[in-house]
Amino acid sequence: MKFSPGQQVIVLDTTHKPAGSATIVVYHPETHQYTVLYQYPGSPEPEPIPLPEYRLVSMPTATPTKMIEPSQYLLPSQKQKRNKMKHCLTGLLLLFSASVFAQQTVYEKFQKITTMDQAQQYIAANPALKPIIFNVSSGKDTTVIGKRLLRQNKGDVFSVGYVTYKVLDATETLAYRASYIFLDGSTLSNTQIDSLKKLIVQKANSGTPRDQLSDQYTMDGNTTHGDTGWFFGEEMMPKEFQDNVKNRKTGEIFFVDVSDKQWHYIVKKTYDDSDKKEMTILRSNGR
Repeated sequence: MKFSPGQQVIVLDTTHKPAGSATIVVYHPETHQYTVLYQYPGSPEPEPIPLPEYRLVSMPTATPTKMIEPSQYLLPSQKQKRNKMKHCLTGLLLLFSASVFAQQTVYEKFQKITTMDQAQQYIAANPALKPIIFNVSSGKDTTVIGKRLLRQNKGDVFSVGYVTYKVLDATETLAYRASYIFLDGSTLSNTQIDSLKKLIVQKANSGTPRDQLSDQYTMDGNTTHGDTGWFFGEEMMPKEFQDNVKNRKTGEIFFVDVSDKQWHYIVKKTYDDSDKKEMTILRSNGR
């Protein structure tokens, strides 16, 4: 008769014989049967009895007395073997649990990415998540997610559904646009310049087209009728010019003097400021 590890049986009677053998009567709750088990002789004195080593002797009619676990009757060597197996299983379970809990989420991995090289390494290591790097810019991306991305800052990480985003880089540039007439102070006196300023503004206010005035009076030879196009930074226009345009309202006419260079401008701000934002984004499935 064999018993499975952990099977519960009820001991009805135990008799230790002088020869070292033992007879144990057990009750099987699952089948409601009584069984007499006989231990093979040979032990010098009674020991815990390994149930798998029993054989059937007879079927008694005794009444159950107490419940036992088969592990109570394992020999010391078998107990050690079983305990060792338990420890191994416990260790494997702990290792598995540790690996599961130690595994980082996509969000946590994204928080540690700070360079383009690290982003490329993530892409190479996680092809199953379909990661990509792409760019968004204001004025071009009008999708819901594009607008949300443009509200973020460099380094931000956020998830939408089962997709996670990281802002790798972000640049924001204010651009300005105006029209101007340039007067050269190196060839004109201050009196002449003041007179021309008054005359040009008077004609502009009376309805003379701006491009016509620029073609007639500007002294820098521009071919754009005085239109600056969108500009930003001192490389494109003098700092004094940009600062004044920045602080004026659209449609306003004003003067800009760059005294150290003897440059004089009659300027009209023709467009509202353009806030241009560009971003580089890392995207990946997962949270």
